[in-house]
Amino acid sequence: PLKLISWNISNAHPSSAAPDFIRRSKQSPNLIREECLRPTPTPPDIIALQECPYPNFGQNEFASSGYVSVGTRPSHCGYVDLLVREELAMATTNN
Repeated sequence: PLKLISWNISNAHPSSAAPDFIRRSKQSPNLIREECLRPTPTPPDIIALQECPYPNFGQNEFASSGYVSVGTRPSHCGYVDLLVREELAMATTNN
């Protein structure tokens, strides 16, 4: 079975209730990546991000972890991005 995570990342902005808003703002991309890739027991096969701050946010943040974007579209607030593990993307294009 495939493992999927879907997350509305709210343009990568922390909540106004977050402690140390400025520090959290700078750390948001790393925190998003770490949370999505937390092995429980394995990282997800597919990551669906909503409200990304710019079109290639997902690719920029997850490429080094072996994910590729298979589609980005504008939404009512930012962009949505669908990322899949690199080997899964290759397997689907080879069939």
